[in-house]
Amino acid sequence: MPERERPRILVYLTPKASNETLLTLAERHAERRGASVLAMSVLQELPWYARLGTSSVETIHSEREQSADAWLNREVAPLARAGVRVETRVAWGRPFDVIIQEALRHPTQLVMKTAHGDGPLRGLLGSTAMHLLRKCPTPVWVVKPGRNARIRTVLAAVDPVNSPDAGDLNAAILRLALETAVAEDAALHVFHGYSVLGRHNLHHPIPDAEYHAYTQEVRERLQSALAQLIAPLDIKLDQARIHILPGEPGSILPSLISKIDANLLVMGTLGRAGIPGLLIGNTAERMLSVVDCSVLAIKPDRFVSPVAF
Repeated sequence: MPERERPRILVYLTPKASNETLLTLAERHAERRGASVLAMSVLQELPWYARLGTSSVETIHSEREQSADAWLNREVAPLARAGVRVETRVAWGRPFDVIIQEALRHPTQLVMKTAHGDGPLRGLLGSTAMHLLRKCPTPVWVVKPGRNARIRTVLAAVDPVNSPDAGDLNAAILRLALETAVAEDAALHVFHGYSVLGRHNLHHPIPDAEYHAYTQEVRERLQSALAQLIAPLDIKLDQARIHILPGEPGSILPSLISKIDANLLVMGTLGRAGIPGLLIGNTAERMLSVVDCSVLAIKPDRFVSPVAF
């Protein structure tokens, strides 16, 4: 395969995080996709006040860059020994700007980085991860550290009816989740959380039987819509792996993730249509605030990053 046609995974590494799980996953998916890996470390310029009183700023920069390059090459040495084509690069600037610009400049299939610490992922993301999730056009995989690098269960979160403009995004979520599950030899589950009008929200009280029929119709329509969404994938999912649950997704996801032992959530970050650099949608924000697993997030094809290169 000509090198310019080889798919590429961009891996952002920082000494502040434990990168072992991230690098193991990057190696496995690079081998599976026949992809090369670009491992990047990004240094930020010294603030203006740190430049005062010294005439050796260039020397300091050179030493920092050399140190970062040596560290980066040590980190990715296992990938190179495993036969993965690895390139390392130390850059200067704001990390999310540099990463997104690189992904825009050269075709990149996936951006990967490690979250920080323990606990629900939202508290681990930090500014770089959040900027990437909001602004990077490439799928972004934020890896929860300290877990076994083997993905056992992949959970795809979709919205088959409430966002008519998100049909392509839902299909992309399912394709990516299936591709990842196959690569990891993992079980694939599909999730949708939904709400119905409570009886107290209705203008007029209705009999129990009628309200039950209403809630049952909502569920049946969702089941039909989800079945149509899954059908083009040409896979058979046991009903036990399809989770159509009443409630707000951010409220019910943690228990579902725990119940099925999901260690990767694949989701979309669709917000308001037609806005370049759209923020993560409200539902996605709430989901990120509670999940305790790695997240692989993608955006709709029409997404335009506000970061220029």
